[in-house]
Amino acid sequence: MASLALLATLAACGGGGDDEAGSSGTLTTSMTSIDLKGGSATTCYSGFAYRVFVYGGAAPYQVVTDVPDALVFNQNEVSTSVGGVGGYFDVSGNGVCFAKGTIIVTDKLNNRTTIAVTNVVGTS
Repeated sequence: MASLALLATLAACGGGGDDEAGSSGTLTTSMTSIDLKGGSATTCYSGFAYRVFVYGGAAPYQVVTDVPDALVFNQNEVSTSVGGVGGYFDVSGNGVCFAKGTIIVTDKLNNRTTIAVTNVVGTS
């Protein structure tokens, strides 16, 4: 009878398994938007911009952007979340101006979160 109860409990939770291991809540990042601005009225930002931390979801995480000619990441795969010690990627601009871009972070279970990003000329 105890074996039947255990089997029913495992079936009710979906059985789990390695594919879901490490999934701890909604996939989020420390930034929801990044607005870069150049140092003059004729240039857009170039250089290290932000360190973005990844929370929740299931590692590893893939990091991509729809403006690959304008943004550079120190890594395109993040192996752990912040709760798993580590869990960040660095974003840098390379001087290419753009009004609207997106950074997409996807976990191994195909959950996604996005960061809106811009890089515009400065004001002085």
